[in-house]
Amino acid sequence: MTTTPPPPVQYHDSDFDFSKLVAEGKRFEAALMEAISSSSSSPPHSTLSTVDSSNSTLAWNAFHTRHSSATFFKPKRYIPSSFPSTMKVLRGLPRPPRILEVGCGAGAALFPIMAALEGHKEGKATALAIDVSDKALSLL
Repeated sequence: MTTTPPPPVQYHDSDFDFSKLVAEGKRFEAALMEAISSSSSSPPHSTLSTVDSSNSTLAWNAFHTRHSSATFFKPKRYIPSSFPSTMKVLRGLPRPPRILEVGCGAGAALFPIMAALEGHKEGKATALAIDVSDKALSLL
């Protein structure tokens, strides 16, 4: 039996300076642990909910306005091949898959998944994409 090799996978590991992200993640983790340990009378989420999320919304809207061509984040074409068991389950569903992506940005992860699901035996897959940035959603 002859099998067709999978298509080449493109990884975009140079999209970010991961060393900066690691440092930022460690600072966030330390702040989170401090918030949890100093908040013995209330659950951790109540302490964290005091963060002003409108600043995040403004920042993401500004980011997506600067990168409005939606090409800043390259399509993550490697996702379907990186999660073969998930794709197998989605392809094997008795009805067309319905995908929810929270924090979709300009769809760099969602579009390759949807493309990989084209031709589902039961019909077209659908997706609901949610993001804090109205600008990102307008780019979809």
